Amino acid sequence: MAVSDYFKGQLVDVTDGLLAKVLINQMTELTDLTVTKYSDSITVELILPPDMIVTRIDFLDADDNIITTIAGIEIDTSVTTVFSHNIQFVQGGA
Repeated sequence: MAVSDYFKGQLVDVTDGLLAKVLINQMTELTDLTVTKYSDSITVELILPPDMIVTRIDFLDADDNIITTIAGIEIDTSVTTVFSHNIQFVQGGA
């Protein structure tokens, strides 16, 4: 059974309400997030700190609970500092 548009919309709204900050490399906290909501996804845009190698980005709620994590990456912010991540809600399972 596919996830209905109604429930995707609910997931988008709840996730948007939870997103409060980002933790870069488990050290640097950013709270200036630009969130764009779509019917089945959220795009989060942020400005990464300059002159560092970003290897992990944690998306957190206001109580520092991890919503989602991006790990195993290598972003050199001497080259670019704008980062965009899309969280999409789709049907999973078998």
